[in-house]
Amino acid sequence: MNDTEFSAERLLEQASGNQSGMFMVSMAWAKQRDGSVDGWAGFVGDQFADSWNSMRDRGARDIARIAGLNFASSADSKFIRLEGDDQRAEAVIQGPDPEWFEGTDLTSEDSDRANELIFRRIAAHLGLSLEARRDAEGLHLVFSR
Repeated sequence: MNDTEFSAERLLEQASGNQSGMFMVSMAWAKQRDGSVDGWAGFVGDQFADSWNSMRDRGARDIARIAGLNFASSADSKFIRLEGDDQRAEAVIQGPDPEWFEGTDLTSEDSDRANELIFRRIAAHLGLSLEARRDAEGLHLVFSR
């Protein structure tokens, strides 16, 4: 392998770290600028909603699974559980790990709020509702028809 080639594993590691870093930096910028992540997260959800159009006729479980994929592909969180059916499904996410907040004024509540607003906009675009809550297990995203 020469200096310009990288293994798939190394590329995935770099990409997931970059994704998490950009998410945190963007949230920190929004909170510093606006006092909260709400406006930024709503904008992000609106921007990404159309990219979910292929999921429009899918069940809640499929939507929750792909939402979980977004967390599984990040370096700061883990998709740990999926339950439910076409009418109501829940994705459970652990994280973000505390070190991702170091050097920022962000909290896990900011991250949860941003993810709730982003996925609520996507869910509404697809004709679903979203409930979000955190407990000791993690962030629960519940999609319902």
